Amino acid sequence: AGGSIETILKRVHNYTEMNISQMGKEEKKTRTGYKDRQKKEAFVQMNHVGDALSLHQAVLQRAKELFSGFRDDRELLQQFKGVIAACLCEAF
Repeated sequence: AGGSIETILKRVHNYTEMNISQMGKEEKKTRTGYKDRQKKEAFVQMNHVGDALSLHQAVLQRAKELFSGFRDDRELLQQFKGVIAACLCEAF
């Protein structure tokens, strides 16, 4: 009913990855795994914009670095698409 053993193991692995950064911590902070997932999504969107606008790879790389630093610094990220746009503009 829960799917194949591979699917179950993948879910357990993902759950563990998402929560391992919280082990031994009392305060409630944004999980590292969640932040990393947001970064990956931002990078995908940046690549689409970069392709559409023919941006140089160096611009995309700098934008990704800016986004990563900003995301690591914040517990809550508001205006996800706006932050992506701002990082691309700053990198350009």
